[in-house]
Amino acid sequence: MFQPRPAQEQVLAYRGGYLAVSAVPGSGKTVTLAALAARLLETGIPEGSAVLVVTYMNSAVDHLARRIGLRLQEVGVRGGRYKVRTLHSLAREIVLEQPGLAGVAPGFAVLDERTSQSLLERALEQWLQAHPGFWERWLLEDTAQARAYWWERLLEVARAAISLAKNRRWKPRELLERLESWPDPVPELVHLALEVYALYQSYVETSGGLDFDDLVWRAVDLLEQHPDLLERLRERWPFILEDEAQDSVPLQEELLSLLAGRPGNWVRVGDPNQAITSTFTAAHPRYFRAFMSRPEVHTITMAQTGRCARRIMALANHLVEWACRRHPLPEIRERAFRLQRMEPSPPEDPQPNPPDEPGNVVIHARGYGHREREELPAMVRLVARYRARFPSRTLAILVPTNELGYRVSALLKEQGLPHDELLESSSQARGVAGLLAGLLQLAAQPIDRSALARAFERLVDHGWLPLEQERAALSRLLSSCVAPERLLFPEPGEDPLTALPAGRAGPAEMAMLAPFLDLARRIAQAASLPVDQLVLLIAASVLTQPGDLATAQQIATHLRHLQEADPALRLPELAQELERIAAGRRRFVGLSDEDLAFEPQPGRITVATQHRAKGLEWDVVCLVGIDRYWVPHELSDPFQGTHPEAGGNPTAIVQAWMRALMGEQGALADAAEATKEACLETIAERLRLLYVGITRARRHLHISWSRQVERYGRDRPQEGTPVLAELDRFLRRLAQADKPRPGP
Repeated sequence: MFQPRPAQEQVLAYRGGYLAVSAVPGSGKTVTLAALAARLLETGIPEGSAVLVVTYMNSAVDHLARRIGLRLQEVGVRGGRYKVRTLHSLAREIVLEQPGLAGVAPGFAVLDERTSQSLLERALEQWLQAHPGFWERWLLEDTAQARAYWWERLLEVARAAISLAKNRRWKPRELLERLESWPDPVPELVHLALEVYALYQSYVETSGGLDFDDLVWRAVDLLEQHPDLLERLRERWPFILEDEAQDSVPLQEELLSLLAGRPGNWVRVGDPNQAITSTFTAAHPRYFRAFMSRPEVHTITMAQTGRCARRIMALANHLVEWACRRHPLPEIRERAFRLQRMEPSPPEDPQPNPPDEPGNVVIHARGYGHREREELPAMVRLVARYRARFPSRTLAILVPTNELGYRVSALLKEQGLPHDELLESSSQARGVAGLLAGLLQLAAQPIDRSALARAFERLVDHGWLPLEQERAALSRLLSSCVAPERLLFPEPGEDPLTALPAGRAGPAEMAMLAPFLDLARRIAQAASLPVDQLVLLIAASVLTQPGDLATAQQIATHLRHLQEADPALRLPELAQELERIAAGRRRFVGLSDEDLAFEPQPGRITVATQHRAKGLEWDVVCLVGIDRYWVPHELSDPFQGTHPEAGGNPTAIVQAWMRALMGEQGALADAAEATKEACLETIAERLRLLYVGITRARRHLHISWSRQVERYGRDRPQEGTPVLAELDRFLRRLAQADKPRPGP
């Protein structure tokens, strides 16, 4: 039975109007939101209407709906009328009310994040092909490594530009017209971003679908242009309860604001101190803070939490207070955090704070000598010892980047330690993608020696061919094949052995290669199938584990969507898409997708980025790589994404120009000011990210960094971040205060 705390009681007393709830980590915002929905249904809402609960993650929908249902059972209410929707499924439901008026076909598809990203890459590739001199003008040194690095940066620029344009509801044609009539010279990157936007949108429209931003845009336009529909939906959903409000972007907030109306009934629950996506999405904590400051909005702070041991909670509180009061940059004091403290749960609470244990918070303030050679192995040994001592507890290693996460996972695998990955792509998904990429290349070029050898090697690596010892010799044979077509498709009377170099292969080698050659023939003969059917046929031939087969199904659907959006794509390009997934350069989390709720398991070590860890908790948390490059302190520090040769931060500069093109008041297309603002946002968000990392820990917390790191194949010196030194000093003062004082 839910026993509300005092602040939760205040929330449950809500009966109408605009309400903002700022909820600290572990304060029970989800259970409170579910209890409020049940309370509103218990007290009665108009006949034919329902309580609308909106969240931002698919994985939260079932959880919230289940919570509400259980709460209704507890209070004896049957058949409660409520709807739990993600923001995007809500927008889709609204568009489907009048698809013709919204300008879409009734059966329109919604492009997922993977497909949208792939279409964006396709658009950027097309732009670069049409501008062959761009790399020469842009790169100081035209190397493969430099092109790969700037390819990712250009994607970031284009993605941010498109997100900004769609949240402001500007079409590509409108922005390009403004650009053409602009009186002063405009940086080439602005042209790139807007022209890539136009190409990307043409691919989306060719697919007959909408991306997530388009979907919300169409829903907002539909409601604004058809007040009768808006009024009908307001009657259908007289109460709107919004979860994770700190992650809302302007267009999404506009949609919910329209549905709520003024006066209306809108409850927004979130934590501005856990807003950690503002540097790479259109979300920003200032929007939720602005809502809280409106005169018609009543604000409640849920500060009591039973998640963390008190020493961990004290550390998180000190980080917030130090940043708000003593950070050297006034802009950071204003914007990094809302000044609110985590308070322990009250006596007799069903969720008491875990007790502090000796040495349960450790900060490696001096730093390890080297991150890859010392820090990461030390963290793996630490969690292994803790796991052996407390097998019933949950453990996590939280990393700044996916690349670092892949290294940690490899170390855990070497030690035989069971672990789960919450990274851009899991090792399982990367392995399946790599295998299928090699076999798709073979389907596209069955008589290409390199494709034959590559496909053979990947089948051995995956375990389908048990030929690890013979792998190198047989791969060399295939690479030096003198007549691949004779090896795969011999004419009657021809000996396939003659297709291999004379004297280097005999019946024994042919017998070992026979299963592979049989598979290669079947794949080549099926190459004309639609790509999703081809992938599934290959998967059925080489995969046996249910998880691998399910990932192959997701990959097949993904490739089909890509080809529908761009019919010019052929097997080589689609195989290259899988190579990017296999290399970890494409977000593809397979069965660990956020759509499937992740629950940490005792004895299994979770490897996650700090971003992906939000919303989760573990008994033991190790935060690695917390150095000055990851958590900058001053504007003179080096910043990821800032490049002097580009005049500063390319993404920020392009966005500043776009705001100027849109005619926004106060917009200034100044590279230095735009870069400074981006650096301030990075500092503020990294502090919030550190706060999120700290508050994932229930019992034990370990924070570390290293004085040297490996970057781009070289060891590079690294500085410690002053915030870590400040937290270490605070812990020492806390330990001194805890020491028993001698008697009189």
